Amino acid sequence: MIQEFKKLIERFKGLECWSSLAGEGTGSIFTLGFGKKIPRERPIRNPHLTSDQQNYDKEYAIMVWSSWNLYKETLFVCDSDTPNDNDGQMVVGLKQLVGKKIKEITLKDNTFDLEIEFDSSHRLTILSDGYDLYGDDADNYVLFFPRFTLSVTTGLEIRRSLR
Repeated sequence: MIQEFKKLIERFKGLECWSSLAGEGTGSIFTLGFGKKIPRERPIRNPHLTSDQQNYDKEYAIMVWSSWNLYKETLFVCDSDTPNDNDGQMVVGLKQLVGKKIKEITLKDNTFDLEIEFDSSHRLTILSDGYDLYGDDADNYVLFFPRFTLSVTTGLEIRRSLR
């Protein structure tokens, strides 16, 4: 399954991030949206969302529950412990990824950590360390594809589900 997972995450390469969802009420959880903008049947009326987020769903996405960090070159931008108020360091930092394309995406075999390099020299590292917070039956992160999702669980298993 690891080799299949590595092959599938390659689909993210070259995709542009057009949505970043994070902020108050979500803790350190965030979602990044990529690929085509799929029209929603009904728009979401939330003043904290952009017009695109209200009117379109994401073709591809990454949703993260575990620890993570974001750097631009060697400079720290934000991580799962930075303030998540709606204009705070976490939200502003993750918004820097909007308009940027994924250059490389790498799965670490022994830890299931995910490292994503963007064409802007941003590097997002997602750690598979959610076990201490959530126990062994939750997700570290989920990758959304057009027809299915792949979850990396806190028990370090890869699960595939229909979307």
